[in-house]
Amino acid sequence: MRLVPMTFAFLALCGCASFGHAFSLEQANRVTNGMTREEVIKVMGSNPTAVTAQGKVFLWTYSKGDFLGRAEARTAKFSFDENGKAYGIPEGGVAGDAAAYLPQR
Repeated sequence: MRLVPMTFAFLALCGCASFGHAFSLEQANRVTNGMTREEVIKVMGSNPTAVTAQGKVFLWTYSKGDFLGRAEARTAKFSFDENGKAYGIPEGGVAGDAAAYLPQR
């Protein structure tokens, strides 16, 4: 009889997957123009998932899914100038008011 719950727990764990380090829209919105790469990394809470354009673009990607088909994903991209300072971030942050468009939980 113990085999049924253990089998279900095993299948549940096998059906869950994630990629990258979790970050929130609020974290991404705290990044402002003029921040250094190190300051951005500190705000985001982890090293970027990818660095491109000879170190001028940092990308954070996070995705998670489970065996019930629930999924979430987010990406934040920050560009840096020749002096290593963030630029091109719109007023309100890179995620802006994106949270207003997310499903309510």
